[in-house]
Formats: sequence, C-alpha cells, structure tokens
Amino acid sequence: MIEAEIPPWANAADVEQDAKVCAKCSDNSQSSRSTSHRKGSKSAARQEGQGSGSSSSTSRSSSSSSSSSSSSDDDDDAHMESQPQEQPLASELRASGRRSAAKVVKAKRASDNTEALCAHSLTERRAGGGVEVVGWQITCAEPRHCADGKRCTKELLISVAGGVSECRRMLKAWALLGAGVVTRGEHMKPTWKQTLLNNLKDGFILPEADLDAVAAATADDLDCEVVSPFGVQLAASSSSRRRVKAKTSDVLGPAGSGVPPEIHAGMQRLAASGDLPITTLEQRSRNQRTPGTTYGTPQTLRAALQHGYIHPNLPAPRGMEWRARAGTWCLKVKGG
Repeated sequence: MIEAEIPPWANAADVEQDAKVCAKCSDNSQSSRSTSHRKGSKSAARQEGQGSGSSSSTSRSSSSSSSSSSSSDDDDDAHMESQPQEQPLASELRASGRRSAAKVVKAKRASDNTEALCAHSLTERRAGGGVEVVGWQITCAEPRHCADGKRCTKELLISVAGGVSECRRMLKAWALLGAGVVTRGEHMKPTWKQTLLNNLKDGFILPEADLDAVAAATADDLDCEVVSPFGVQLAASSSSRRRVKAKTSDVLGPAGSGVPPEIHAGMQRLAASGDLPITTLEQRSRNQRTPGTTYGTPQTLRAALQHGYIHPNLPAPRGMEWRARAGTWCLKVKGG
C-alpha cells in the first residue's frame, strides 16, 4: 500500500472521524439492503401462491403495472429490458441536436463482442445488418442495483459522445459511479448522460487505461470502495497552471451567488497553490450538494463542499481522492 500523505491543510483527526462516518453510512446501507431483499423474497412467495385470478383482475393489474413502469423509469435505457435485441436510439439523436436526421438509428447488441470491466460488461451495438458499430451498452454489476433480477444498464451512441474513445470512457465512468448511488433507479436517471458529457468536455474523465485500473481494484470485492473516475488530465492541468501564473488572485473567476467574499478568497488561495481543483463558476453551480445528501469530508473543507468548490463530480483536492461504497461518497487521503 502507498504510504498516506495527509495534505498540510487537512486535519488527521477530521480525516479519521469522516472515515468512521462513512463506515457507519455503509453499514446502514448494507442493513437496509438486506431487509429489502428479505421483503422482496416474501412478496414474491405470496404472489406465486395466489394463482392466476380472474381475467378482469389480470387486466387491471397489467394496466397498473404499465403505468407504474412508465412513471418510474423515465430513461430510454430501461425500455431495453423488454426488447434487448433491438432498440431504436431516437432519444440519443434528439439529445445531440440531430433533429434533421431522416431515419432513427436501430442497433442490436452484438453479444459476440462483449468485454469485461471487472464484473461489469461492455457490449457493442451495431446497425446496418450487424456490420457497423454505432455505440456501446454497459451493464452494471453493482449488487444493490441487481437484487430484484432487473438489469442496470446504459447505452450510448458514438455520435453523441463525439468519438469511439469518448463513448467507451463515458460508459465505463458511469459503471464505476454506480458505487456512489444506492438504487438502480438513481443510477439509470437520464441526467447522468449530461453530467458525463459535461465532465468529458471539461477534461475530467480519466483515460480509459486508468478507468480499467480503477475497476481492476474492485475485482475481488464488488462491495469495496471505488475511486472516482474523475481527475485532472495532463492537458487540463497544463492549462490550469498557465491560468495560475497569469492571474493568481482570480484563478476561480467570480464567486457564486450567496458565497461570502472571505470564503471565495480562501478558495482562491487554495486553488492557486494547487490544493483545490481549478473550477469555473458554471462548474461549481452545477455541482452543488443536493439537500439531504451526506458526503464525508474533513472539517476544513466543509465550506468548500457547501459552495461547490469540491464535489464527487469534480477532481479531488491534492493528496486526496473521492471514494464510494454502499452509496456513500467520502473524501479520503490518497493511499490511506
């Protein structure tokens, strides 16, 4: 194990306390998952013993089930469970602004070309009679998301991602981020796509080889801590250093609405020294902590979290890394 080096602005006691908070959150999540699984098993047993019932009752049940499915799964990917062999990707085209396309791209899963990302699986999607690779589909193996027998999956067109490498990196990052959400429904929300597109544009999604290394670290235990797939790449880092040299006092740009001037000034100093990631006002605005969400962070960085200067969707501060386990994100010392 790499020797942990606590950054000078972090407090060892805070880090240790937050680790205990994360462990408690993880234990609670595992207990909840176990209770939910037992309830699901009992419910399935009752349904099996009830018999077929009348035709009118069956019709009403079917309508209710259909309505419930429509309201809970608003992502196109959820529809793939009932039609896994062929799925039109009209939503992908609309999301990328290609409304002028005359035809809807139809793609089939190429089950003969599936590769593993730890326990997750990445499969080609082909069109044109199975000749042209138009995208990929990844199936998440996070235990909490597959407990009910349904698939947790996401697909993406190469044309939407902007290239082959970009498409694969976005999907692999999505699979790894599953460790930070509790339910399959949360992981399959359509908002994930825009989050990943934003991070791809900002240069925060790690290279594919690094994503593979993060996944490999979980090979022996799917319920272990998973490191965030976001970091500062070389090109972005060089650009950031130039910005620091150009104007150290304004490296983060203007403060967001409601951010006290003294807080923003302190974040400016940390970012200029390389302790915090350099972010724009737009990036901080879209990465605000959701009310009710708890992240494990050192006390010295609570204000940074509150105002969006740090977030699991952003690269971690120097010497630290975001790790997720059982639906909880914690900021921990790298190598610790």
